[in-house]
Amino acid sequence: MHRTTSEEWVEATSRQLAEELKAVGPSTTEELADEKEPQCELDSPEEKARLEELRAALDPSVLEKASEEMLLLTLRGRRYCVQEAAARLPLYLQLREEYKLDEYSDQLQKDVACGKVIATGSRDTAGRPILLCRMRYHDASSSDTSAMVRVMLFTLELMLKDPVAQQLGVTVINDCEGLTTAHMDFEVLKVFFTGVFKRFPGRVGVVLVVNPPVFVQSVLSWFVQLLRPRTQKRVKVVANYGDLKEYVASDQLPMSYGGTLGGLSS
Repeated sequence: MHRTTSEEWVEATSRQLAEELKAVGPSTTEELADEKEPQCELDSPEEKARLEELRAALDPSVLEKASEEMLLLTLRGRRYCVQEAAARLPLYLQLREEYKLDEYSDQLQKDVACGKVIATGSRDTAGRPILLCRMRYHDASSSDTSAMVRVMLFTLELMLKDPVAQQLGVTVINDCEGLTTAHMDFEVLKVFFTGVFKRFPGRVGVVLVVNPPVFVQSVLSWFVQLLRPRTQKRVKVVANYGDLKEYVASDQLPMSYGGTLGGLSS
């Protein structure tokens, strides 16, 4: 079967992206949450003790900039490893400053309003909150790579105000319905796995890729090669909306996705 120029471009781009990520090293592609239980209960004496250990381990200049909410997010997201949390927090502060996450700019407002990234308010069967991505609403001509990364981080931060989410991570549903190569910004994927995940304290529990067209399957085939087997298992291809019920209960899915909740904004 003759392949179109678009298909050839996607394959070449996917291969190049995979090679670039592979050159960076596997550590940047291992930020999917593992299945270990949190070591401390929320607001327990043990958690408070770890929090004080983290304060003691941090440079005063970092403590001046970090709120207690940021300390807890980092500690819980790093599975209460004080040493790892102390190393991650300065990087997180740097990331927030780089993407101006405290500024609700006109561009960010537009990116939030278009509905391409949504904190659904629902949870999967493991109790993780669900982030919905609908890249068919992404207009690369008016929203560049930095803007796309910013709206993703902004939404993740909102979701991670939930202490349970800080411990368990979030589930991402990538709805590929109506997606074309014109909507894709491969640089976003590269930026996340080379510059964001190694600085962001939260974790992603599962990524569900729903209704992927052929070119997305091509991207995934190259991308998953970079992941260790245990991490590959956290990336799931879901053929249709009905199959989402394996991961999300009906009362946590909108009606447009085969559930019983109300609709989503577009």
